[in-house]
Amino acid sequence: MTETRADPEPTPYGKPMPVPARTRFRVCDEAGDLWLDLRTVMDTPLTYGLGSGFVSGFAHESHWRGAPISGRGYLEYIDRRNG
Repeated sequence: MTETRADPEPTPYGKPMPVPARTRFRVCDEAGDLWLDLRTVMDTPLTYGLGSGFVSGFAHESHWRGAPISGRGYLEYIDRRNG
């Protein structure tokens, strides 16, 4: 699951880029058992980075092999499908 923000972010090259507001990553082993269920919420301002995308920070509430975990992370996001 990736939920994008309602309004795409403007970019220096003139094409707005849809960026995520929330993401979810799931990792399973070969047997299909869920190891990681990572749910993030972008909670810092998006900054246009080096190259052609945005950087942001996120908070997460997740599960690792069934145990709850939480913390912070960093996201680099580039979407050039329309560029």
